Amino acid sequence: IVERLHADAAVIGLERETIDATVRGRLQKAGIPMLSGDERMADERRPYLYVNCNIMDVKNPALVAFSIDIEVHQRVTLAGGEKAQGLTWAKSYLGIQRADLAAKQIEHVLAGYTEEFVAAYQKANETRPAPKAGD
Repeated sequence: IVERLHADAAVIGLERETIDATVRGRLQKAGIPMLSGDERMADERRPYLYVNCNIMDVKNPALVAFSIDIEVHQRVTLAGGEKAQGLTWAKSYLGIQRADLAAKQIEHVLAGYTEEFVAAYQKANETRPAPKAGD
């Protein structure tokens, strides 16, 4: 899920589709499945990756302030046995950059955070060899 961008994103030439392509491309390259809404609801864990980027154009000087949040939410079981949707992985970034460099900085940070998620996903989902007889 990539949230819609504030109108100030247009000032720096950043579009929601660019953010989506940056994240989606890295997930696809890593072989991480992307579920449709129906597939996600059918999955017991109901997982989703959430990306939110807030941008504020500062007219004078020509700077852009921005925040980036990338999070994984999935169904968890609480100590009492209840099921709830929970945040299970997250990264956040707060920055300020010259307007002409801000879009590239945002894409760079998102790409890096997506790679960190890929590594965490792969580690959590690695298959362990079956124990040998006598182990």
